[in-house]
Amino acid sequence: MSTIYINNLNEKVSHNTLRNELLQVFQEYNPKTVHVKKTLALKGQAFISFNNDVSKIVKKYQNFKVFGKPMKISVARSKSYDIMDEKKVEELKEIRRYKKAGKPNNTLVLEFIDSKSIKQEVEEAEETKETKESKETKETKETKEITFTTDSENIEDHLKQVFDFEGFLNLRLIKARNIAFIEFENVEQSKKCFQNIPIDKLKQLGKLSYAK
Repeated sequence: MSTIYINNLNEKVSHNTLRNELLQVFQEYNPKTVHVKKTLALKGQAFISFNNDVSKIVKKYQNFKVFGKPMKISVARSKSYDIMDEKKVEELKEIRRYKKAGKPNNTLVLEFIDSKSIKQEVEEAEETKETKESKETKETKETKEITFTTDSENIEDHLKQVFDFEGFLNLRLIKARNIAFIEFENVEQSKKCFQNIPIDKLKQLGKLSYAK
């Protein structure tokens, strides 16, 4: 499935009217999903998915007017939350909860979160699913809320095991600031660590980002 991103849509037209019009415009290519953004900050934008290649669609409908405004169309770089399956959405949300994007360099920063904060975040993320989960499943998840802090016994040894990736050089634990710096030989090695470190391990520690 391929997706196009459209902007410069008429923001004065209602969400449903705009969606129906886009369905009509692209009906020749049998669109599978049409998601028109509703929020004020994202109005005038839409994602439309097709089973076939979208390069011809982009070329054919570039600057095509809808409600008096020319559409600006491009191939979507990545799927929006709205056009992903539920499982994938939750996976991405969880990654972004524990990994903060930034400009890569050879040093990572781990910001410790106390156990109460982590548990609260997990509970909030799971709140909408409570009716779907059994009591037994919830209890199993709660037992996994084992967390580490800068004061935990043997915390430095534990962190060295967690960040034991190729190129690991040094670990600096700053207890006063509740953070740790993890240094690698070069940027590529720190990126591999950042991308591949399991989320389950970060859940026990905190949020990971690149040092500024």
